[in-house]
Amino acid sequence: MRRLILLAFVLALGFHKKTRAPHVNTPHGANGKRPKDGGADADGKRRKGSGADTDPARRSRHATGATVRARQASLKKVATGTTARPKAPGAPKGPDRLPAGRTRKDAKGKDITLDPDRVKKAPTYTRGFAQDLPKPVKDPKTGKWTVTLRMHEGWDRSDFEAKANHLKNLGDEGKLVKTPDTADLRSDKTDAWRAGKEREAFEQATDQADLDRRLAELDGQQVDHAQDLQLGGKDSPDNMWAIDSATNHGMGGQLRQQLAQAPNGEPVQINIVHDKYSPKP
Repeated sequence: MRRLILLAFVLALGFHKKTRAPHVNTPHGANGKRPKDGGADADGKRRKGSGADTDPARRSRHATGATVRARQASLKKVATGTTARPKAPGAPKGPDRLPAGRTRKDAKGKDITLDPDRVKKAPTYTRGFAQDLPKPVKDPKTGKWTVTLRMHEGWDRSDFEAKANHLKNLGDEGKLVKTPDTADLRSDKTDAWRAGKEREAFEQATDQADLDRRLAELDGQQVDHAQDLQLGGKDSPDNMWAIDSATNHGMGGQLRQQLAQAPNGEPVQINIVHDKYSPKP
């Protein structure tokens, strides 16, 4: 009887004793568990902190923010220019003269003709561009008079940004000076610049339609002194470019209205208001 009790006790101990399974090397993920290093498991879940983003709303927010930042950056840069206006002021790169009949052949053997008598649309100028502009004041820190250029309803945005930023950079470099009696500084060089730009368009056009488009764009623009004569600019081809007529007319008016309140010979700096202004009725 005692032997039977002892045997039962030994058997009970053997049943509850845990046996250790032999170790077998298996690749990560084979047992269905996530590796401790945070790597992606077999079901393709996003690894924590990996930078991948599966949330469409979050991606949308990021895309929107990037678009806004890109637009803000673009407003601070000099405009890239158009076919009629260069990226920076400078003399046209066309030939000195046109061929007989103002005609040449394109790559397909068709005529490209520059018509000097083409109909040109009269520009439509804006009003109220000097309305509510701040009075120019002398900055005690820089010793320069601050003049404001403000984007206006009906102006070409890229042309405004190009000219405003160009003048701001010159002002920051100490190159803008209030200069009086600019009428005596003007010549017929702007007409020569425009004629040279027409020849450049004629030479670069790929076909007649391309030339017509380039000339129509140029016809809607004024040849402008990138650094205005009233700010110490020179009446020379390397200080000229073409910008939208209404924009050039209005920006020149803003400068004249404010510079009239600053003493001659004083240095000037430019403040830019990028938000579009609509005049009061």
